[in-house]
Amino acid sequence: MNEVGWELDVHRFVGDISYMRSISIALGIALVFVVGVMIGCTSFDQQETTEAGFAEVKPILEERCLGCHQGSVLGTPVPDFRTRDGMIRAGYVVPGEPDQSKLLEKVYLRGEEGSQMPPIGHGLSEDEMNLLGEWILQGADWPAGEKLQPAVMSREF
Repeated sequence: MNEVGWELDVHRFVGDISYMRSISIALGIALVFVVGVMIGCTSFDQQETTEAGFAEVKPILEERCLGCHQGSVLGTPVPDFRTRDGMIRAGYVVPGEPDQSKLLEKVYLRGEEGSQMPPIGHGLSEDEMNLLGEWILQGADWPAGEKLQPAVMSREF
């Protein structure tokens, strides 16, 4: 083959590589798009909105928080969770802003001795934590004038 023919074949070969590279890039972009759409659809389907009203969070707060959070424990001031205003003033609930709410910061801590709430017994379940987060995200509704009472502990002998 003469020099000119060889050069033409090289240019054609380089052109084929460029073409294949372009096709590979286009297929890669299409694959990323399809996977992204699939993940987005799956996430959307799985993220059903949970109704998280006061009636759902009240038992959690009364049974798991009010043993201590009534303004003071043994004379030491602690945040008061008996009223919505008390939780908001202390920064434990920022309605509509779960990421800024100290309550979620405390209940989601795991393995950090002395930091996780509640400190006695087992921590909250994933469902309880998620419910509190949804409640805060949805505005932390609380009936006017409602004041929580600590759960009465039964004593079995």
